[in-house]
Amino acid sequence: MKKSLFITTATIIFLVIVFQSCEKQEMIDIPNSEDFNYVGEVHNLGLQQSFENLKTLAFKNKSSVVDIIQQQDSDVITKFLTQNIDSVLLSLAIEQKNLMKDELIRRIDNEMSTNGIVLLDSVIENTNMSREQRIIFTDIADINRDMNLTCNSKIEQYNLLYNKAEGLISDVTELSVVYAVINMTVASSSYWHEHYDDWRILFESNNKTPLGNVAGADVAGAICGGLGGAVVGGVGAGPGALGGGLLGSLASCINELWNW
Repeated sequence: MKKSLFITTATIIFLVIVFQSCEKQEMIDIPNSEDFNYVGEVHNLGLQQSFENLKTLAFKNKSSVVDIIQQQDSDVITKFLTQNIDSVLLSLAIEQKNLMKDELIRRIDNEMSTNGIVLLDSVIENTNMSREQRIIFTDIADINRDMNLTCNSKIEQYNLLYNKAEGLISDVTELSVVYAVINMTVASSSYWHEHYDDWRILFESNNKTPLGNVAGADVAGAICGGLGGAVVGGVGAGPGALGGGLLGSLASCINELWNW
């Protein structure tokens, strides 16, 4: 009888522990992909605002591409982020933006490639991230470089990666970074599909730079920025991805399209 009572008591204690453990797990906020919709939306608004600003300036043959990037950063991008990002996380977005700007300007000054496909491959290969994140980001790079896919087909395939990521990644912060990057990638693809010719006309460009070259720079910047912003947890992934992706997109586009 005592033995039976002991077993029953032990079983109850075990069940209570399991129940409490499950309750603690449920208290962890699992990110929703829709929580990061603002990343792509604000990214595209920022690019378009930069485009409208460039239309008013007489840069052609009067300034270097680095000067243009610096000017756009100070006059448009930084101010735009300040107006659209919560003040608590603003420093993260600006920090990641500046890191991406410094890297791209270094590449331009040293006549290195700013081709987005090259940048994206390099980031995926050389940046510290989890194995699961690398799998998703490699999928993004493969879709981006596929010249046989239409823009809509690419966007459909990017969106499928949300479910794949959810099945692969259990860490909340890592998943937040991936969600922010996918959102940026979808928005970037849509933006450049619609506006790429407008930018080419603005720069009077005859360059035949593939669309994926410029879109890839968005993703490279978003990955670096998202990972950098996530040092404070999942909440920093979105602002970081936005800052890195927005500057990466702008700088790569200008350098790829300008007729030097």
